[in-house]
Amino acid sequence: MPRFLLLGAMLVVSMAGCNRPATAPGAGTTTATDQTHAAAAPARRPGKLTAAQLEQVAASGKTGLWSETPEVCTSRKLRKPFFVVWNVQPSGARNVVLYLVQRAGERRVTRGGAVGGQRLGRWVRPGTTLLLRDADKKTELGKLVVGGKHC
Repeated sequence: MPRFLLLGAMLVVSMAGCNRPATAPGAGTTTATDQTHAAAAPARRPGKLTAAQLEQVAASGKTGLWSETPEVCTSRKLRKPFFVVWNVQPSGARNVVLYLVQRAGERRVTRGGAVGGQRLGRWVRPGTTLLLRDADKKTELGKLVVGGKHC
C-alpha cells in the first residue's frame, strides 16, 4: 500500500509541469521576424469569419441566411459546432442582428455587417430557429430552421 501512495505522489509531481509552456533560451526576446508575423496577422474574434472568408461569401452569389451543413446530429454527444453564414447586401442593410427564436421571444446571438458568419456551437439542436434582421429597420432578412439527422 505505501508503494502505491509513493507511486501516486510521484505521478502527481511529474504531471504538475505538463500544462506549462516550454521556455527555450531567449524565449523572452522577440525578433524582427516575429514582430512582422504578429503585425501581419489580422486581429480575429473567435467564431467570426476572416476578411478572406467574407470575400468568398460575397463572391459566392448566395444571398440570405444559410449553413453549409443545415443538419445537426440528434445526439448531443456527437454534435459538432454549427456555422451560419449570411449575405444580405442586395437588401441594402448595412448591419444585421442574428436572433435565436425561443418560446419566450427572440434572443440576440450576434451582430455583424451585411456579409458575415458566425460559429455558434454545440447548443444548436434540431428544430433551432435562427432569424436575421436588419439592425436599423428590424425587418426580417432571413430565417433558418436547423434540421436533424441520426449520427
